[in-house]
Amino acid sequence: MSKRGKEETKPYKIIPEALPPPLREKQTTYTDLVNEILQMEKGTYRIEVEGKHFKTVYSALVKRIKDKPLKIHVRRGKIYLERL
Repeated sequence: MSKRGKEETKPYKIIPEALPPPLREKQTTYTDLVNEILQMEKGTYRIEVEGKHFKTVYSALVKRIKDKPLKIHVRRGKIYLERL
């Protein structure tokens, strides 16, 4: 028996739909933080971001301080930014 007369079923569907908004907020917190430190006097500042683990904050800041007069330090689970 041939399949010519029968409709072929596919294991997937293609549905046109608008893209929903992102669930996570944009990480402007870290960019704002870096910009604020750049406007401050030279010195060392301890950084805390509420609700975030220090490793998360560290990795986000490392990406944002490239080519900027800042140096990042971690001591005993606390993050410090040094304005050079």
